[in-house]
Amino acid sequence: DEKSDVTLSYDQYKADYFYTDSNRKQNLKKYGTADNYTGKLIYNYQLSPTASNKLSVSSSEYDTVYNKYATNIKTTGVQEQFTRKIGDSHTVTAGFDFEEDEVLSLKGVKLSSRAYYVQDEWDFTKQWKLTSGLRYDDHSSFGSHLTPQVNLGYKQNDKTNYYISYSKFFVAPTP
Repeated sequence: DEKSDVTLSYDQYKADYFYTDSNRKQNLKKYGTADNYTGKLIYNYQLSPTASNKLSVSSSEYDTVYNKYATNIKTTGVQEQFTRKIGDSHTVTAGFDFEEDEVLSLKGVKLSSRAYYVQDEWDFTKQWKLTSGLRYDDHSSFGSHLTPQVNLGYKQNDKTNYYISYSKFFVAPTP
């Protein structure tokens, strides 16, 4: 079907890293390792000339060792995004994200997060664009957060753009 496409991806990486404490004292280095495996399936569907839908399903597992403490986490996620062009100047995007972390190294403790968002891109001239949005996150351990975002862009020419932005965001700590 010309109106749809499917993408399947698999990524794997291993890393060694270290942190220093917040005072940047070199004698307090903290070392760690990470092994990450991620699979993702993305389905895009063009509903009409002005509307599209994107559904993503993902699964990942990662093992970390931080200061000799081992953690094994399995994450499952679903993302849904709907985009619609309204007239010549507005593009509205809305969707949700759901993720569940299962901390296998802590006897299967589960943490979940849900997020809902909406965004409007308004091309009010050929050179000026205003993008604004809201996102609501609800995390099982870290509560609810409503975060705004606004961006004003000016396109001087094909090679030069200027932006001024304000954003807040919430990121739950990794288990």
